[in-house]
Amino acid sequence: MGEIRADVHVVWPARAGQWSKEVVVCSIEAAISQGYDGIVVCPVFDGTAGIIDDAVGTGIPVIMMIAEGQAPSKRMTYVGQNNCAASGELGKLVAQMCAARASWALITGYFGAGQHEGRMGGTVGNLKDNHPDIEIIGPFENKDTGEQAFSLTQDMLTRHLDLGAAYVVAGVPSGAAQAVQDQRLTGEVGVVAFDHTPENPATSTS
Repeated sequence: MGEIRADVHVVWPARAGQWSKEVVVCSIEAAISQGYDGIVVCPVFDGTAGIIDDAVGTGIPVIMMIAEGQAPSKRMTYVGQNNCAASGELGKLVAQMCAARASWALITGYFGAGQHEGRMGGTVGNLKDNHPDIEIIGPFENKDTGEQAFSLTQDMLTRHLDLGAAYVVAGVPSGAAQAVQDQRLTGEVGVVAFDHTPENPATSTS
């Protein structure tokens, strides 16, 4: 494919309130009413296919990034990974980290978010099938915040002294890594996560 040069003006709409299906739908409705030439969205939640189809019906192409709902839509394309397959691979890493320990913590972003469910499913399935002796602690919901990830991990490190890893499906995984560092357990307890956000590199060695 040859190089494509285009003069594109990107608008980043402000998110009003906690991330939810309703916020995604309202954001796309606003983009339709303002007549944008294209929409790029990370829907995360199921229940957004209808409004995506509405956008396409008005002539606005829609591209999904990172996540897409379980129901099919008329979106142009999806840019991202197979979350269930990827999480299955991460399950192998969690098992390695728990080789000398008996449990691991499962922290998701939002219960009911299709993408997050996929990221949990592969890992849980891998470990239940291949390492049924390793106990799953959770899942817990961090609502995509580092503060919640920190608090949840800190609590589990205190309650479960045999914890081998914290698997953070979404949100700000650096919060979990910070809890491990604060407990001086770097190298003993691992943090496995997906998202490469600006907050994460400083704690990536955990």
